[in-house]
Amino acid sequence: MLSKVRTRSALAVALLGVFGCRDDQRAWAARLEAARPLAGAWHVQMSAEPVDGMATRRAFGELALTLNEEHLGTPDLFGAYDLSFAPLGFTLSPSTGVPSIEVVAAGDSITLVLAPGSQFPITMRGVRQGDSILGRWSAHQRAGSDALGTFALTRVVVTP
Repeated sequence: MLSKVRTRSALAVALLGVFGCRDDQRAWAARLEAARPLAGAWHVQMSAEPVDGMATRRAFGELALTLNEEHLGTPDLFGAYDLSFAPLGFTLSPSTGVPSIEVVAAGDSITLVLAPGSQFPITMRGVRQGDSILGRWSAHQRAGSDALGTFALTRVVVTP
């Protein structure tokens, strides 16, 4: 009698695990589908807020995003960037040696974190508007000054 109870309990736990995983998989698939339009190459322009009467400083570059289809961690997308921050008044050394990006999308709101593992990560929060994402960025470190500004991402158009 006791073995039947154990068997039924084990079966119930296994079924809950299977159906629970399916719900998690469906939710992840829905997140990926919502993030799919963000995958690809983007031009990036960052402007730093003027400090002490200095003119507005700008940096230009590109970034590339790919869907996190393997469900590695929590970001919806991840990628890499090619952007020098020197015109903005600081440098950024990714802790991994790779200029990485993590992205979470919620509707039209997008959060990108450049160099998420570094001591000076840059957080970009914006809103998708057609083939652009416009918003504000900030970089904070424990020692030293912070940096703030605005950014615009525009889709790289590939012509055949």
